[in-house]
Amino acid sequence: LAGMTLGGWSLYIGMPLAMLIVWLPRLRSRAIPDVVPADTGSAISELTRDLSHTTSHNALSAAGVAFSVKQLASKLESQLDAAAQIVSNAEVMIATEHATLQLSREALEAASEAHHSSAAGRTELVDSIARMHQLSQRANASRELIEALSLR
Repeated sequence: LAGMTLGGWSLYIGMPLAMLIVWLPRLRSRAIPDVVPADTGSAISELTRDLSHTTSHNALSAAGVAFSVKQLASKLESQLDAAAQIVSNAEVMIATEHATLQLSREALEAASEAHHSSAAGRTELVDSIARMHQLSQRANASRELIEALSLR
């Protein structure tokens, strides 16, 4: 646990190592019988058997820890791949947002130009209608003048 705090190790690595550190001394300090063996050959045989059992248990524990570490490494790798995919998707979304922003600005500019053109066209149309009315009034006045002259 100190390695997690000071070394920055993850919980997945710290917990199995802490369990190993806690259980390892208990496995080594198993109760040794107080009876003095009568035969040194059987004492050596018992010691060998005990050592073999402890070594096998330690090897199994180490294999379990190694397996857990490999599984955790695989999960971390999978999480890193998922995080990289998320970052990649976010970059695509940002690029799409920038493109949408640019297209929106262009559409706003085009709409503004169309509005200005429409306002200018409306002004020209009103001016043209006013001129046509003036021409019509002049034409009527000219016709009346021509009729008046032709009557004389």
